[in-house]
Amino acid sequence: TKINYDLPVDSKISLKIFDMLGREVYSMFNSELIQAGYHTAQLNLGNLSSGTYFYRIVAQGVNGKEFIMTKKMQLIK
Repeated sequence: TKINYDLPVDSKISLKIFDMLGREVYSMFNSELIQAGYHTAQLNLGNLSSGTYFYRIVAQGVNGKEFIMTKKMQLIK
């Protein structure tokens, strides 16, 4: 599973996936500093069942601005 994202400035980011009940089922990066630019996160979701999930990317830019994006995704195996 791949998730694409674009960072306008270097940012500390966290990527989390939640099930339909709001439980966190996957986490990646955990405030890791990522350079500005277009990126693709390669996720290993082999332990999750097919279904609907939400992913949230939180990016704290080095300029002090915070960006939060939450989207729905469908996992099909």
